[in-house]
Formats: sequence, structure tokens, C-alpha cells
Amino acid sequence: MESDHTLERSYKINAMQVLHREISQLETQSSNAFKSLKLEKNRLEKLSSKLQLIKQQIEHYTQEIHRVSEGIKDANWKFTKEVCHDLSKIKNPNPLISNICEKFMIVLDQQDRSWKAFLRTVKHYNPLKSLMCSVNPEIFSKELIADLMPILKHQQSIQQKLHKTHKSVSVLAEWISYSVEYKIKKDTFASYKKKLPSIEKKLKSQVEIIAEINALILTLEEQIAEAKLSIEQSKLNEEDTEEHKSSFDWSWSTTKINNISSKILDEKTINFAPLHKGTASGGILRSSFLEKKKLQREFPDFNLKSEELYVENPKSFSIDKGTNLDLEGASELLGCYRSRFFCF
Repeated sequence: MESDHTLERSYKINAMQVLHREISQLETQSSNAFKSLKLEKNRLEKLSSKLQLIKQQIEHYTQEIHRVSEGIKDANWKFTKEVCHDLSKIKNPNPLISNICEKFMIVLDQQDRSWKAFLRTVKHYNPLKSLMCSVNPEIFSKELIADLMPILKHQQSIQQKLHKTHKSVSVLAEWISYSVEYKIKKDTFASYKKKLPSIEKKLKSQVEIIAEINALILTLEEQIAEAKLSIEQSKLNEEDTEEHKSSFDWSWSTTKINNISSKILDEKTINFAPLHKGTASGGILRSSFLEKKKLQREFPDFNLKSEELYVENPKSFSIDKGTNLDLEGASELLGCYRSRFFCF
């Protein structure tokens, strides 16, 4: 029995050690998960910031494209017959005017870009106006953009130089500048627009990763709580077992003491033999040393004076009711008598 108890206790100790190791491992995993969660949240913040920036840029370039598109329309509206007439009157253009007119012929996709070819072109307003309206800046090549870029970069100084002397040429420069800017802004807008789905996909994936890590952390915390609860429950069960064992031992000891006391009392019980017709012929059936001692204590001391042997109020003793016994077919009354002494 003691060996089984020792073995059971050993199993419990091993189980507790396993639970403690499991808690340690789970806490390590939880700590690593929290570190991963922090890193993934930082990535999410960066992606969110990047997505926000892209959306802002898309919104910005949408407005810019609209502004530049309106600028192209405004430049087309400014290109009137009077402007064409003024352009046709220029005889000896300076390098700036010559360069702008040459770039204008390039945008119109004219093979002959000489000054004479330019003068012939501006003499026909309606065909020229239609040709200008048909120009689509979105199809400008990178080479053409690179060739036209100086006009865009120096647009402000060009306008200042030409506005008073050759306003008609400044209209051409403005139209070229807006066309180039439209192409650049449109390409930039398309670039950001193209990045948007990729960033949104990464952001969505990052949110899912964080959700998985949060779920893992929650699972680990639940497992840790369950393991700790198992340890506490095991401790409580062990305390209850010890308390029950102590109570059982006390109960067993009490029972044993009661049994021993009953045995001692049984040994002290006085048994009298049956009396036959009021005589003492039956005698005492069983007498022990203890009963003899008891009788010696209960019998009076006959050496005392006779008047001391009797008291005015003698003690009364109750006589138990008899019990019927069958003795050789006859019913006799068995009684238990206690008296100070017998007189024969």
C-alpha cells in the first residue's frame, strides 16, 4: 500500500514537472510571437504609410492632369488667326524663336522642320488648328520628351522674354510646355496607379499575418492558463487527499479505541447465573478478577457497627424486566439482581 502511494506520488511529481516545462516552452513561444507581432505591425505601418502616400499622389496627379489638360485647351483657344498672322510676319527669328518654332513642328510630327516650312504651315490656320487639336501628348516618346524638356523647364523665363516682343511665339511655347507636362504628369499618375494594387495586396496579406499571430498568441495564452490551472488543481487535490487521509487515520484510530474500550467494558460486565425459584442454587456463572475487585468495593465493611451499615435513605436499584427463557419446556423468568449482600 505504501509502495503504491509512493509510486502515485512519483507520477504526480513527474506530471507537475512536465506541466512546468510545458508552461516554460509555451511562454517562450508566446514571447517570440509577441516579437514577431511587433515586427509585422511595423511592416504594416510602413505599408499603410506607403499606401496613403500613393493615394495622396494619385489624388494630386489627378488634379494636376486636370489642370494641365485645361492649360492645353486654353493654349489652343489662344492660338487664333491673329497669332498665325503674327507668326507669318517674322522675318529674321532669333535663336530662341527659331528653336521654339522648330520644336512646334516636331510636336506636329512634320518631317520638314525648317523655318520656311514653318512659315508655310502657319499660313493655313484651319488645317493647322485641326492638327494641333489632334495631337495626343500621351503618345509622346521618351526621346521627344527629352527634346522638349528645356522648354518646360524654362517656361517662366521664356514667357518673360517673349510676352512683350513676340506674344504669338509665347503661345506656341505655352502649348508645347503644357503638352510635355501633361505627358509627364500622366505617366507619373499611371505609375502610382499601377503600384496601388500591389501595395493593397501586400497590406491585406500583412493584416492576415497579424491576425494569425494574434490567434496564435491567444491560443498560447489559453494553453498556458490551462496548464497553470492544472497545476493549481493538482495542488488542491493533493491537499484534499492529505486532509482526507488525516481524517481517515483519526477516524480509524477513534474506531480502534472504541473497539478496545468496548472490549474492556465487556470484560468488566457482570453476568449472573439464573436463579431457580428465588434460590441461589445457580451461583455465579462467570466472575473475573476485575469483578471480584468490584464486588469488594461494593460490599459493605462488616466490621463496622450495625447502625453504620444502614442508612435512613437507602439507595434504590432498578430491576431489569425479565426475559423469558425456555428451559426443558418450561418458561422461567431470568432476572438480574444486584444487592449489597445476600441473606440465606
